[in-house]
Amino acid sequence: MSNESPAAILFNELGQPIGVMFDGYVYRLQTQTIIDDGYNHGPAAVKGPNQAAVATDPALVVAISPNNQLTISGAKPSITTTTSVAASVASVTLLPANGTRLGATIYNDSMSFLYIKLGSTASTSSFEIKLFPLSYYEVPYGYTGQIDAIWSNASGFARIGELTP
Repeated sequence: MSNESPAAILFNELGQPIGVMFDGYVYRLQTQTIIDDGYNHGPAAVKGPNQAAVATDPALVVAISPNNQLTISGAKPSITTTTSVAASVASVTLLPANGTRLGATIYNDSMSFLYIKLGSTASTSSFEIKLFPLSYYEVPYGYTGQIDAIWSNASGFARIGELTP
């Protein structure tokens, strides 16, 4: 009889190997990864422990250590521009395209339905979001394109907050 312990390979939910278990100890695999945020902001830099971000790094720097928490540094909004757009039964622009937008909020300050299109020329049959009266919507993070809307009746306003750095 042998006293050798079997080894087991550990996988994440995507089926990628992340470590080895041997003699009751878990040994993590050390890897270097390029991450892209999906909005063409370029790859993210992945740094090891105690490696500071430098000016030549892309906008997103991720520090990974098997012994520490994951740290992500990114742009944070510091300015909110608040506007109001009067309800209309014709398509109107709530927000023009803005490459520096980090987020936006839309409040339907109306007793009518508000149909929002992430793009141009909204209609009651061409929209992404049907906002109920006196309801609130947060634009998806990273969306910088034009936002148009149309109401079921021309009464009230859209109250908009646009967040930028």
